[in-house]
Amino acid sequence: MSSPTDPNRDEMALKAKSDVMFDKTSDYLKAELDLTLDDYKLLEQMNNATTNKYKEMTTATEKLAKTVDQMNDKYKTLLPNLSLIDTIEQKVQKLEDMAYAIDAYSKRLESKFKQLEKK
Repeated sequence: MSSPTDPNRDEMALKAKSDVMFDKTSDYLKAELDLTLDDYKLLEQMNNATTNKYKEMTTATEKLAKTVDQMNDKYKTLLPNLSLIDTIEQKVQKLEDMAYAIDAYSKRLESKFKQLEKK
């Protein structure tokens, strides 16, 4: 029979408690590492999502730049016609001004003619 202060029994109890402590420490460290690993996986997913979004934005920007280039080319093609339209508009304005002037002149002549007829 062992005595209450049996060194063998104390050593076995200490070993059992040490085993429990090491198991708990191991579980804790494993949980911490798993948490860190999950954080890295989340960061990787976020980076992948960001990369995909930037790729989409790059594609959209390239399409937009291509469309702008096409519109600029069309504008350059239309530019001589636009200048011609401006010139025609100026000439039409001059004709309109002349028509108003002729109309005003004819009204004055008509008025003078009526005055002469009355006499």
